[in-house]
Amino acid sequence: MDWRSYVGFLGLLLSMSVLAHVAHAAGPSTRHAFFPFDRAAEPGPFPRPSLHAWPLFEAWSRELPGETIRAWAQTESVTPVVWGDKLLVGSSRGRDVLVLDRRSGAIVGRYRTRAPIEAQLVFRPEADALFVGDTEGFLYRFSLDGTLVWEYESMGPIFAGLSVGADRVYFHAVDGTLVALDAESGEEVWGYRRQHWYSDELPILGGGRPLEVEGIVVTGFEDGSVVALNAADGRLLWERTLVSDGVWRDVDGDPISLGDGRIVVSAQDGPTVCLNLETGAELWRIDAGGVGRSCLHEGRIYLAGTSGEVVSVDVESGNIVWRWTLPKKVLPVSPRIWRGSLLVPASNGLIYFLDPNNGSRQWIYRTDVRPMGFSAPPAESPGAIYIVSNGGILYALRTLDYDPPRIPVDDIEWRERFEGFWVVSLLDDGA
Repeated sequence: MDWRSYVGFLGLLLSMSVLAHVAHAAGPSTRHAFFPFDRAAEPGPFPRPSLHAWPLFEAWSRELPGETIRAWAQTESVTPVVWGDKLLVGSSRGRDVLVLDRRSGAIVGRYRTRAPIEAQLVFRPEADALFVGDTEGFLYRFSLDGTLVWEYESMGPIFAGLSVGADRVYFHAVDGTLVALDAESGEEVWGYRRQHWYSDELPILGGGRPLEVEGIVVTGFEDGSVVALNAADGRLLWERTLVSDGVWRDVDGDPISLGDGRIVVSAQDGPTVCLNLETGAELWRIDAGGVGRSCLHEGRIYLAGTSGEVVSVDVESGNIVWRWTLPKKVLPVSPRIWRGSLLVPASNGLIYFLDPNNGSRQWIYRTDVRPMGFSAPPAESPGAIYIVSNGGILYALRTLDYDPPRIPVDDIEWRERFEGFWVVSLLDDGA
């Protein structure tokens, strides 16, 4: 081609790039379906999808409002919450819990907070409650209509470890204290701190979510220990040291109840142990570690290890059933079972689908977030998943046969009826 054609071609490419950026910044975008194998990302054969494996397509995506707060560690650690025809999303980029239309990605409401959100939202529709902790140290209880029921101010940011029991709200404070609030009033009931240990190695970003079972609260700490406390008064029932030395001793895995008086908890670099809930006696142990919430499904636990592998463990014997290793320097995110496959987002921006029985790779979905990748698992519905990248892009990925619910027309008439909750816009998704 001559030089005029060449310059014109470059101009066309530049225009397309600018338009794509503006579309992400302005609001939701939609894309056509495409085959989800990424041949350029990894070498080797790519198996064809099995009969229960279905291509996904990007129904829409949108950049969440705000900007990066911590440039040294740009992560999005909050999993969206599916609420009927809506989606609840918190982000480290900006304040407020956003309410989005699941079909279009349009922002239709907000729950007001003072600061960005990095702790997982706790959604309790049966109690008409949404619990939110922000990075300015405020913890809120909202009713689902947006009414602020109460707020509690802690001594520092709430980054992780937020959970709700029968009538308590628990979170890990920045000084390592586990704080328990009354779920109805928001008043502090008790606090527990590991008095014999101190570290200046930034424990504020760690901490698994406490688990309350049968009046007992189980949680891990940055000194490598796991403890059980009385939920009523915070009295120590038992403690056990999982890791006594090493650089990363944090017990960051969310404890899991097996429903039969046993719990499983993981330290960041290992081990993963099964303990008796009442006594703390160790029942089995494996060397693999994990962070976040592991997946319990049909007698197996699936761990996302910090060593770059996914591990399947039989809960009865503690035997490792299989291990699946990701590419070098790639870390998995907490796995989920979805439509018969084990869904594993990763730090390289890919979403892997494994056979949960043997760990074989079924197929791969590639997003355009490399190298930012993912740090939090997706929210799932029967035919769609919703996931936020570390770059602050929310993706709605659907199967070809799924039609999500629409927001009723009557809901469009909401206008500042409740404190902190209102309709911003409701865009036509063209469907």
